[in-house]
Amino acid sequence: MSLVLHLIGFGGMVLAFALSVAPLKAVLEARKTGSLGGLDTRNWTLFFFCNMMWTLYSMEIRDIWLFLSSIVPMCAWLWFCVTGVELLSQEEGELAPAVSRASTNLPHDGPPADWLQDFEEVHNMSAIYRKQAIKSLRGKVAVGMLVGALLSFFLSPRSMTGLEFLDDVFTPSIRLVIFSIL
Repeated sequence: MSLVLHLIGFGGMVLAFALSVAPLKAVLEARKTGSLGGLDTRNWTLFFFCNMMWTLYSMEIRDIWLFLSSIVPMCAWLWFCVTGVELLSQEEGELAPAVSRASTNLPHDGPPADWLQDFEEVHNMSAIYRKQAIKSLRGKVAVGMLVGALLSFFLSPRSMTGLEFLDDVFTPSIRLVIFSIL
């Protein structure tokens, strides 16, 4: 039985590692070009936060295979988030969302001055989008780290003077339920 448990744990760790590095090639290419090039970063913080919660949960239940299956993806997604912020701050922004909204208003037969004005409008929209994306990505990572740290602190067993009441409030079964929900 123990051998089967370790084989399943090892298999889960390998799959989790493979899934976490799946976007690595695209992210490395984006770093090489200096632009996200349309990579969608909206879910990256969610993947990071999810793996962070599994890492904290694995430490709570002291499961080495779950820990190894979640710590590598957590670090990978944190690196992807930091890379996303870095690239968004370098480039002129992602034009795809701005262009798709503005493309219906672009004149195709107008004089060059109209095209210049429209280009400037798209450029301004792109800069706004970039600033919002950076702020959102940075904020989500920070909030995820804060929530994870607070949950880890409040749900971990205490042996510190003055905090023993937390062991009475957050019984082991309540801790497991909270971490399972997250």
